[in-house]
Amino acid sequence: TAKGTEVYLGYCLDGAAVRLSGDSYAAKFLIREGTITDYTLRFRSYEDTGSRSLVLRELQAAAALEALSPQRRELLLCYTDSGGDTVEAGWVAG
Repeated sequence: TAKGTEVYLGYCLDGAAVRLSGDSYAAKFLIREGTITDYTLRFRSYEDTGSRSLVLRELQAAAALEALSPQRRELLLCYTDSGGDTVEAGWVAG
């Protein structure tokens, strides 16, 4: 397109996606005619504090999702970052 192509990137922590609050992203690149013409970077850092999140087992999470939302949806284990000091692990329906 005349505007170009927008590419959005997110964060990954211990192999799991990190969902940022709102429709936020870690990086956005605008590509026009094969060249990056604009970009935005949003830096976050994470470190292990030793605390653990309680997460349902996969089978229990899948059963709960089926009960709440019978249409076929994907279940993803990810971290949620709401902009505070910590992230929490949990299941998200995608």
